[in-house]
Amino acid sequence: MNKKNILINEIDYIYNLLNKDFHKNSNIGLMGGKSGIILFHINYYKLYGKTEHLEQCYNMLCEVLDYVEQEELDYSFANGIAGIGWLIEYISKNELMGLNSDILLEEFDEILFLELKKMCEIGNFDFLHGALGLGLYFLKRRENELTSNALSLIVQSLYFYSETNNEVVSWKNWQNRNRQEDEMYNLGIAHGIPAIIFILSNILDRGLEKDKVKKLLSGGTKFLLNNSLDHSHFGFYFPHSLPFDKYKDSSRLAWCYGDLSVGLSLWEVTKKSDFEYVKPFLLELFLFSSQRRDMKTNYINDGCLCHGTSGLAIIFNKLYNESGIKEFNDSSNFWINKTLDLRILDDSYSRYRFLESQLTKRWSYKPGVLDGLAGIGLTYISKLNPDQSCNSWTELILC
Repeated sequence: MNKKNILINEIDYIYNLLNKDFHKNSNIGLMGGKSGIILFHINYYKLYGKTEHLEQCYNMLCEVLDYVEQEELDYSFANGIAGIGWLIEYISKNELMGLNSDILLEEFDEILFLELKKMCEIGNFDFLHGALGLGLYFLKRRENELTSNALSLIVQSLYFYSETNNEVVSWKNWQNRNRQEDEMYNLGIAHGIPAIIFILSNILDRGLEKDKVKKLLSGGTKFLLNNSLDHSHFGFYFPHSLPFDKYKDSSRLAWCYGDLSVGLSLWEVTKKSDFEYVKPFLLELFLFSSQRRDMKTNYINDGCLCHGTSGLAIIFNKLYNESGIKEFNDSSNFWINKTLDLRILDDSYSRYRFLESQLTKRWSYKPGVLDGLAGIGLTYISKLNPDQSCNSWTELILC
């Protein structure tokens, strides 16, 4: 069976399994729950174009929105209202289901703006669970006074909490900020400085708080570049966090942390004319990363988007689509093949298992986007259909 047919079979298998389990899932969030499964189903519809698939997505969305009205939820991008709102805007911008997001999300906007104020006040700039995730939601929304105020608030708060030293700008991990003995600078895009750089880069396109944004972007970029390591000695460019202990610390190859995590944020910055000087360094980093293929030394255990093989496949797929560099396509194909290799074809329930804990070595079935089956399915669809309409979903992982 050729590669295309294998991927089609796997996508259909994932569709059937996610469809069967949808009503059992009590999590309605974007990254780990029903909203993420809907995102997979929408892209499944894009792949095949069958009306019944779109009708199914509509019914699933109604179920999620009924839950939102009845239950108290958190506000985060990963698990709460911001992620669900992003999904609605995604559907609307793709002109599906006839959704009017301005009507559906009017109350979301107001609630999330109030929550954003609270997050910014304490300096919670986490992407998955804090202000930056809400920032991605407001970036997705149509420009108006409220969304502009929300994005300006993020910039002002980042400016307030930043540390500046000779034009180099940084931010301490917000949870450790008040504990002097535990000061840490988080270098992962899931929770740290790379997400700040990515969001600021997109706010710059809106023309808001330009002077502050440029200063923070320039200084933050310098901070990351100044802390790159000798990859020929360590085997990687960026550690998980700072300070770096060369005797203890290592770095994984993944979306959430490591070289690709930092690289994705800086790649976004290079699209702005003032930051093109970073591109040669990044191409060197990405080409080096494309040759890091050992599962064990790169701390890769399963196929998930967050820290597994499908995340690497989609990152290198993006880099190839935007650069045309053959090595990135080769690497993307390599990690797709590894994802397929991880299947347990004789398993009675699911071909895919995900590691829950390194300590217990416990494996489980997970349906979600970030650490589960829906993310693998979305990656397969993107590889099968390079059209931008089947790749725009990667925005939810800042990719």
